[in-house]
Amino acid sequence: TSSAAHLLGLDVSHTTNALGTAASMASGLRANFGSHTKAMHMGNAAQVGVEASLLARAGFTSSSPVLEHHYGFYAATVGGDQVDLEATRAALAERDRWYFIDPGIGIKLHPCNSAVLPGIDTTLELVSQHRITPDQVERVDYLYTDLARTIVPFDDPKTSAEAMYSMTHAIAVAIVYGRAGIREFSEEAVHNPDVARMRKRVQP
Repeated sequence: TSSAAHLLGLDVSHTTNALGTAASMASGLRANFGSHTKAMHMGNAAQVGVEASLLARAGFTSSSPVLEHHYGFYAATVGGDQVDLEATRAALAERDRWYFIDPGIGIKLHPCNSAVLPGIDTTLELVSQHRITPDQVERVDYLYTDLARTIVPFDDPKTSAEAMYSMTHAIAVAIVYGRAGIREFSEEAVHNPDVARMRKRVQP
């Protein structure tokens, strides 16, 4: 919403109204990880931001303290007493903490959840360095944090959406195909017998 308001050249009052309207439209649940809905989160957020900003520019109003209000966005999403507004203001005042500026926008090299990226890159490096072929692999053991486990829980994915949240699939395709791009997370790759067999050899 902030980006859309900036692009539309809204003043402080209109931007405040846009943020207030968007706060009532915002959503995105981790429960949808591994489904088509997860991919919709970002598009929906962008759509809501633009829509709220256009409404604000046309004179649509919202509550001014909608973020910090005791019935506002912070209270509804994380609990108002858990939000340090002064820390938020201080962070906004420090431009060196704006990640869009430094280190800047990054490009994800593989079309899957970020929690499995280290597994892909490590596997690809090992396969390349040691010239490993799929038939040489008897078993792959890996470790990750409890938090990562809750984010990527699909050890035996049945769909492309689930495969994007599967460390076992990510490592398996890196071994079988020697890469992990869009095709390696497609429905065809998920149901490839060679990939399915390799997933069985990859153990958390």
